[in-house]
Amino acid sequence: MKQLLTLLLPLLSAGSLQAATTIDGAQPYAYGANIGWIDWRGDGAHGAVLASGVCSGFIYSANVGWISLGSGAPLNGTQYQNNSATDYGVNIDAAGNLSGSAYGANIGWIQFEPKGSPQVNLATGDLSGYAYSANCGWISLGSASGGHLHTGPGLLGGGGNALSAKFGGVSPQSNGSVLLYGSGVPNLVYTVLANTQLEPLHWAPIGTAQAGPLGTLQFFDINAPSFKQRFYRFNYP
Repeated sequence: MKQLLTLLLPLLSAGSLQAATTIDGAQPYAYGANIGWIDWRGDGAHGAVLASGVCSGFIYSANVGWISLGSGAPLNGTQYQNNSATDYGVNIDAAGNLSGSAYGANIGWIQFEPKGSPQVNLATGDLSGYAYSANCGWISLGSASGGHLHTGPGLLGGGGNALSAKFGGVSPQSNGSVLLYGSGVPNLVYTVLANTQLEPLHWAPIGTAQAGPLGTLQFFDINAPSFKQRFYRFNYP
């Protein structure tokens, strides 16, 4: 049986007009009962690319041909507005939810909307939920426990990182420990790094922190009293 759809990271920049597909060659398929298998790798060179904020490239169905996920260059520079034939495509928000429209000459518009809960898990790369075609019905992107996606550091064009965390600060506690706080991608697990001096840099892992449903990060350093000073950061992976 064919494996359902997953994608490979690192992700590419939203400004990339075309790049090699980010889809895992071992798990490239979406499926619809009325359309059959849809290969998101396409021909490899022009297949689906999931980038920071948008999707782009072409996916392929033996029954309806090529389907565009968008150009990779939304007119406003960030996300497709899906209000014209020159500015449409599938968007990705900060939580991994997919929205917008794909288009194929032989199938028409395919909608990615909240009703089908289409999303990509930013921690694993697994796609789940459904997209909808008025001509072909529901198309499954995979289950939440489906194919596994291998993620690298996730560096994006422009030096950003879609999975990076923002360090908020520290709060000394009455028992001598220190509360670290910040924000990251919801439900993603970050490594907590500490360093006793800024030069030379030598970050050492002291634990992990999982971001909450709203992206809130917290970690208690119970060993803080053992150090005269300590610097911290949240890191992924």
